[in-house]
Amino acid sequence: MLGQWWIANPDDATDEYEHPESSQRLPGVLREVPGNKFALETIGFLNDHPFKTGGTLGPASSQSTVDIWGTDRGGRYISLLNCLRTQRTICFPHIEGGHEDWGVGWHVEGDAWVTSDEKCHRAWIRTDDLKDWALYRRPDNVIANDTRDTATIDLREETLGTATVGDLSVSLIRKGSINHLARGDTHGPQFSVANNVNWRVDGTLTLKEVADDWATGIEWFTRFMTMEPSVISGIDCSLADSGKPPRQVALTIPRLPRRHDATQGRAHAGSSPHDYLTTLDAFERHDIDLMTVFVGYWDEVVTRELYTAMALHLESQDRLMNRGSDSALLNAIRSVEAQYAVNNPNQPVEKVPVKDKINDAINRAGGIGSQILAACPTLSNVGALRRDVAHGRGRVSSDFGLKCTAGAVSIQWLQRLHLLIAMGVEEPVANAVIRENGRFSGELELLRTWSAEL
Repeated sequence: MLGQWWIANPDDATDEYEHPESSQRLPGVLREVPGNKFALETIGFLNDHPFKTGGTLGPASSQSTVDIWGTDRGGRYISLLNCLRTQRTICFPHIEGGHEDWGVGWHVEGDAWVTSDEKCHRAWIRTDDLKDWALYRRPDNVIANDTRDTATIDLREETLGTATVGDLSVSLIRKGSINHLARGDTHGPQFSVANNVNWRVDGTLTLKEVADDWATGIEWFTRFMTMEPSVISGIDCSLADSGKPPRQVALTIPRLPRRHDATQGRAHAGSSPHDYLTTLDAFERHDIDLMTVFVGYWDEVVTRELYTAMALHLESQDRLMNRGSDSALLNAIRSVEAQYAVNNPNQPVEKVPVKDKINDAINRAGGIGSQILAACPTLSNVGALRRDVAHGRGRVSSDFGLKCTAGAVSIQWLQRLHLLIAMGVEEPVANAVIRENGRFSGELELLRTWSAEL
């Protein structure tokens, strides 16, 4: 994106979020870089902090993050938040100028220039897979077809659940929208109707809190429930104290939407709900309030480091197993150790054998634990495998990788069960939810087959 850029200067009372005359505007390019991140390269220097010799950053003040404002070629308001200068190149003495590279934390477009501390009173957050997960088995927008081949369409906003987290209200909202299409061969205008499902957070919070806390936490929750690497696909914020109607901005954090053809249309194609760990429909059938689970997730997973580790280890294991890496077992065992530390706060957990920690996780899992142990009897003895993997030893037998994978798969299901319980789902219901999952049944049968061969 080509544009003109300058250091934000919101403290200047004369600016009023207009072009700050005290800041030099420079041409530059905002671009995407590897790792799904954003970077800004300017022609000229946005600030005057010098570099030390050797190409390193200068004074500590030059290493603090700043906010950068700009306009693109169409004159749109662009705000680059939480930026850090990564490189400055100075031309030869007889040539004026140079250029700077900036790492960009978040990218914001909308009705105003903003800073990372800008307050909003409402944020809409959506992720890949959220719509299909939430709308499984729910009726679509078409209410009825009559004999004249017309349809009634319901576009009303539907609240699927709401709860309070601290001073904020969090809701899961379904909204219908009409997309007008280019006129074709028919005599009238054409349009399509789309379902949108968003998390809505109401209350006063900063854009930094939206990006750092809420977007990340909601992303993790969706990933856990869908068992898919879902990522944030959009964040829209209404700025606080900005008049009526409030000014709107779209916040983009450095992770690109995952486009996966297999996930499109799952909710209305008669597909199995077992594409996911569980669904909103399954929660309702078990008389579980989704938002109570979400609040439990927020309290136990987002704000407590050990449970966060369990959630992140699940994702790491999936990636490692997809690559056929034996290290998936290491992550699985680390999650068991994290859970044991939570359940036994007064014990010297570092002195407890891995076997005892795994047996503790199995015993606390009720019937599911018994099923997993029956399918994989060697589960409690994976400590020796862990040592071989951790020390980088060569494969001691032809079935070494199979044993590592079986242990990692088994522990994954224990993790999912224990995280559901940590979120407030009672153990019998959590056991039922896991048993209903088609992927669990299939992998349990696979474990039985492997065990018979080992």
